Amino acid sequence: MKKLIWLLGCLLMMVSGVCAAEELTIVHVTDMHYLSPALTDYSDAFMEVIENADGKVTHYTPQLMQAFVDEMLSLKPDAVILSGDLTFNGATQSHKDLAALLQTLKAAGIEVLALPGNHDANSTGYQFADGEVYLAESLEDADFDNVYLSLGYAGAAARDTVSMSYLTEVSDKVWCLLVDTNANGTAGTVLEETFAWIESQLIRAQHQGATVIAVSHQPVLTHNPLFTFGYVINNAGRLQQLYAQYGVRVNLCGHLHMQHVARAGELTEIAASALAVAPNQYGILRVQDGRLAEYVMQAADVAAWAEKTNQTDENLRNFAAYSQDFFDQTTVRQLEQMFQDSAADAQSQAQMTEFAVRLNREYFSGVRETTADDPAWQLWQEHAGGTFFAYYMRSILQEEAQQMTAVSFKK
Repeated sequence: MKKLIWLLGCLLMMVSGVCAAEELTIVHVTDMHYLSPALTDYSDAFMEVIENADGKVTHYTPQLMQAFVDEMLSLKPDAVILSGDLTFNGATQSHKDLAALLQTLKAAGIEVLALPGNHDANSTGYQFADGEVYLAESLEDADFDNVYLSLGYAGAAARDTVSMSYLTEVSDKVWCLLVDTNANGTAGTVLEETFAWIESQLIRAQHQGATVIAVSHQPVLTHNPLFTFGYVINNAGRLQQLYAQYGVRVNLCGHLHMQHVARAGELTEIAASALAVAPNQYGILRVQDGRLAEYVMQAADVAAWAEKTNQTDENLRNFAAYSQDFFDQTTVRQLEQMFQDSAADAQSQAQMTEFAVRLNREYFSGVRETTADDPAWQLWQEHAGGTFFAYYMRSILQEEAQQMTAVSFKK
């Protein structure tokens, strides 16, 4: 009997050990470009600015963020990482409104880790009133951690003294290293002193056997050869060397607004598409027992939130289609201007437009099926091969068609 009890005890300990294996869910969202409703009149003048921009549904970012927060309350991740460009050009009121909304997650026990982007501090904020555009009070570096103090900074295990970089220990085994690449208005640059701080944290993580999830706003790696200056961290090479030396296997970033994955050695960099741009996605990173497992994209279900909260705006109730069309129309408008000087006939222009809209949509969403074999691409080369848009599409088509909305990490 005693032997049986001893065996049962051992079995229970083994089962307990299996159950104790740590599983973490970390959400990565970027480039929300939130604009406070208090800073716009939603006039025709405002909409003209938004419609002629880059496809961001800036006029619906308050509702989009409310839907996102609602989903997080249901998902209950261990942490939500916001990798920069939190607001539309850094207006203080937008920051305050957004931080107040994110406090809902904090109150629900979800760790929130905010990092500034190049549009968040030392930028020029705007407000729209009476059909005119005015300057708005904007946030400076020194004020960023005051607004977001409880959203990453107060709970940090370590903070850099010259930038808004910090490290948070999500668990004993998983640490998040958030690197500020826009300190003191140096857009896309890691400060010299910050490199020493980063290395000290990586050494500490290595000694304690922790997995480091690196985060930046601008990418460390090149995702498209046409977009390097202003799109990749200016001194990214040094970060790559540090990450290679200390075994950092993933960097989460944004800035590009498109969903794309790049690799260099053991480093996988996931540039998440902008939440403010169709298909309005965020990433879910799963970590099992301290090891990176998978990263998958999920579109925010604004329509479900609209129904749940009894919204009457049809654009919200059909948000996925509305947001996609809004994004596509920015491409159409650019092409209409370009075709004014084109010798292509109307039918060819229609085929070329359909091709460009489709390819651009796929590239930004991270799921590409269109290839250079499409007959419409031949029309582009015949009628507009020397245009920037053709060079842009060529850079996409030279890359193998694939879907980049899911990443599995090797064990």
